[in-house]
Amino acid sequence: MIIYLDQNKWIELARIANGVDTSVRDEKILAEFREASENGCIFPLAATHYIEFSRIKDLGRRKRLGSFMWELSQGKTFAPYGEIVEREIEIALQGIGINIVARDADLIGVGVEFAFGRQLKSELLDYFKVLVNKSILTGNEMLSTDPIKTINFNTQRKNFLNHLNELNEKKHQLEKAKWDDWLHAISTVDIIEPLYRVFCLHNLDKSIFENMEIENHRNFLMSMPTRKLDIHLHREVIKNDQYKPKPSDLEDWGGIGVASCYCDVVVCEKHFADMLQRNSYKSAARIETKLDNVF
Repeated sequence: MIIYLDQNKWIELARIANGVDTSVRDEKILAEFREASENGCIFPLAATHYIEFSRIKDLGRRKRLGSFMWELSQGKTFAPYGEIVEREIEIALQGIGINIVARDADLIGVGVEFAFGRQLKSELLDYFKVLVNKSILTGNEMLSTDPIKTINFNTQRKNFLNHLNELNEKKHQLEKAKWDDWLHAISTVDIIEPLYRVFCLHNLDKSIFENMEIENHRNFLMSMPTRKLDIHLHREVIKNDQYKPKPSDLEDWGGIGVASCYCDVVVCEKHFADMLQRNSYKSAARIETKLDNVF
């Protein structure tokens, strides 16, 4: 079983593990999670976890949280967004009759380099891989290193926040009947780079899309779990004139959202859980908001 925890849930569990929250209920929950981890349940860390973790300013808090995240995850990490999307594109192309072989892709790997889609180049670093990956979260006194601090993702967060803010302004420039076409176009533009990489890898011609009927293009997109999710979430935003985006929406959409397409259980805050369950949208994962209900 693969269980994806929102960063706030990691913090909630770490508070119990570090003796901050000590009720009978808290200790029972922590015991359940530790037992599950020891018996093969996977609690992967994604790139978004590392990014959010790195923003914690207090060194002591970062060390305590990082130590617990390392313990429960056992160093397991979730595949990067780009690789997941490329795999989806290949499978979707096969679905419309394009003769290619989709590459095998692992959803779960080990270490920060897997989460960010990077490979260690140094044999020395590869030899000390476990130590390096643990030190990123916990620091290492022997090596005089602290846990990772401040991965700068502010530009991407700001751009996405502006994008969401503009949706309810831009929708009025279109007839309501065109909104669905617009959402499909947004979702396509979002994957231009992985599309380009897949087309180059398989020597495909762009005429595949140029000659495609609109309905076939819709079916192509909707066969991709992350695109179906993306269109659903955008639709929920434009249906709500009062929607107030948050800077953390980028991590929620790209972390929790993608995990909901592939994990068994996702545990997140109520706001995003509601977004994932509105209007008959069905995610692959069971969505929970309380740690009590995971098992």
